[in-house]
Amino acid sequence: MTGNDNIIKCPQCGATMAQVSADTTMALYRCSCCGYKTSVSMSLESNAQYWEKKTELMARTYNGIAEWQTTNWNYLRKELLDFMARYEDSQTDIRFKMAVLACITHGFHYMTIDNYKECKAIFKTTEKLYKGILRSLKQAPDAKMTEQADDYKKNRTLYKKCRNEYRNTKIAWKVAFTVLKKFIPSF
Repeated sequence: MTGNDNIIKCPQCGATMAQVSADTTMALYRCSCCGYKTSVSMSLESNAQYWEKKTELMARTYNGIAEWQTTNWNYLRKELLDFMARYEDSQTDIRFKMAVLACITHGFHYMTIDNYKECKAIFKTTEKLYKGILRSLKQAPDAKMTEQADDYKKNRTLYKKCRNEYRNTKIAWKVAFTVLKKFIPSF
C-alpha cells in the first residue's frame, strides 16, 4: 500500500476499505466488512478523498449562502464538524470556520442570543487565524493563503453585517423597554 492509492483493499477479506481519518502524515482506513484497521503514510496533498470532500463541502456552503432559505443548515453543519474532526489540518482553515458560522447563522441571515454567543467564540478564534495568515503573507507571499484571506474577507463582511443587525435590534428593544418603564411604572 502506498500513500497515493485512492482505493485500498482489505488484506483479510478483500473488501474496499474506507478512510476514517487523516492528519498531515497518516491516514487511517477501516474495513466495513470485517473491521480491520490500517494506517497509511501520506500527506494531505496526496490525499484525494480529503480534497474531494473539502471541495464538495465548500461548494455546498457557497451555494447555501446564495440560496440560504432552502439549504439544510443543520445537516451541512454536522458534515462540516465531522470533516473537521476527522482531518486535523482543516481545524485551522479559516474557510471551514466561516462555513460553520454560515451554518449557525443560516447563511449570515439569522441570529439569536444563543447562536450569537456561539458565533462570537468561533469568530474570535477565526480572527486570530486571519491575523496569523496576514503576518505570514507579509513575510512570504503564498497564493493559497492569499485565496484563504480573500474568501475570509467576503464572508467576514457578511457575518459582521448579520451580527451588527442583531446587535442594533437588541439595543433598540432595550431602549424601547427602558422608555416604557419610565412612562409606565408598573411595566
